Amino acid sequence: MKFPIEWHEQNLRYHAQHLATQEAELERMRATVQSARERYLFAQAQIEHAKAKGLDGFDAERLLKSRAK
Repeated sequence: MKFPIEWHEQNLRYHAQHLATQEAELERMRATVQSARERYLFAQAQIEHAKAKGLDGFDAERLLKSRAK
């Protein structure tokens, strides 16, 4: 079916808006994944450190975290 150029231009604007929304969502998801990756790697480092020190347990809120004074 044939549509006027204006219709196609409006359709293109809607596509651009949708694309921008999807790109913003992708960036939010990337930040969320990066944060989760960092938490995972830190927990892994805590476990490895505890094992290397011969500990049988540890407080995840304190081990390997710097103490602010």
